[in-house]
Amino acid sequence: MDGARYYLDGSGRMTTGWQNPDGASYYLGTDGKMQTGWAQVNGAWYYLNNEGKMQTGWQEIEGRRYFLDASGVMKTGWQDIDGAWYYFSASGAMKTGWQNLDGVWYYLNGEGKMQTGWQNVEGRQYYMDSAGVMQTGWQNINGSWYYLDSSGAMQTGWQDIGGARYYLNDSGVMLTDWQDIGGARYYFNSSGAMVSGWQDIGGARYYFDTANGALAVNTVLELDGVKYQAGADGVCTPITAETADAAQQTEQAQQTPSQQGPGH
Repeated sequence: MDGARYYLDGSGRMTTGWQNPDGASYYLGTDGKMQTGWAQVNGAWYYLNNEGKMQTGWQEIEGRRYFLDASGVMKTGWQDIDGAWYYFSASGAMKTGWQNLDGVWYYLNGEGKMQTGWQNVEGRQYYMDSAGVMQTGWQNINGSWYYLDSSGAMQTGWQDIGGARYYLNDSGVMLTDWQDIGGARYYFNSSGAMVSGWQDIGGARYYFDTANGALAVNTVLELDGVKYQAGADGVCTPITAETADAAQQTEQAQQTPSQQGPGH
């Protein structure tokens, strides 16, 4: 019969549509021919193997992965399968890698599973929320602040953001309070912004370079006509006439050779 397969019922009549002669499901067209490969039935897509048997579950077809539910229907869009989320295109093909869906980015691993939390992708760190959405900008994660640029990549080191300067350590965590960076000392307020100029911190006065924020140490500074001595710890102490005289005497004593000869 023209090389096609048909199914005849107990009365010998040709059948069409879905048939289950041996426990498997087959689909026969309006001409009675058994279908194989992809078949669209009532708006849904099914896959029938070379024997005509309807397939379910995961199927790899021509190098692409598809998922057919228990009824054999090919799935599209987001699907929760065995506790993991997958995304299938309109053609039913499972997607992997970065996917922009409805204006937001998701990352699906090599197995197609939607990822959440921190992910290392091609050497860069990204963060996806519990819904899998890639995050950007400032994010508070487990009590620490991180900054993710417009591409979603986690930033480290010095960052100029919104007119303020911040420092993010090698793990991406925004630092606050006193920090020693690159041989200089800096102070970051509770919002993480680096301070500069004159600052009163913990009851002491300090001066931070207005260009780079580095703490001034072991130098003389002036504010409103008053001179200050910045110590090794950066604390600035007003220089009075008495302290100036004492400093001068100490300097002179250090520079004057001893009047006593050897052995005295």
